[in-house]
Amino acid sequence: SSVRSSVMNISDGSDGFKTAQELKEHFLKELPISNTISFTDEQWQQIRESADEKFRSFEWIWGRNPYTKIRSGDMIIEIENGIVIKSSDDALMGQRFVSF
Repeated sequence: SSVRSSVMNISDGSDGFKTAQELKEHFLKELPISNTISFTDEQWQQIRESADEKFRSFEWIWGRNPYTKIRSGDMIIEIENGIVIKSSDDALMGQRFVSF
């Protein structure tokens, strides 16, 4: 379980930042960048391809989800690990759930 933390708006605890640009400039001044990494076009392409393979896959988005029940109007769908396990529409049974 998670631990509750206090939450506040940046403007409530700021030194009067009126714009996002002022806040950005403050962070750049207070937290200077000491080391940067640059990527070649080929490396960026590899990063995009890796992200597409992992983070846009069915398994990543839907497949690792615990049991859930979705209700919309008269339609009820029960899903486990991304697969419809119970539905008021028999055609959906055993199918991958991707949207409602």
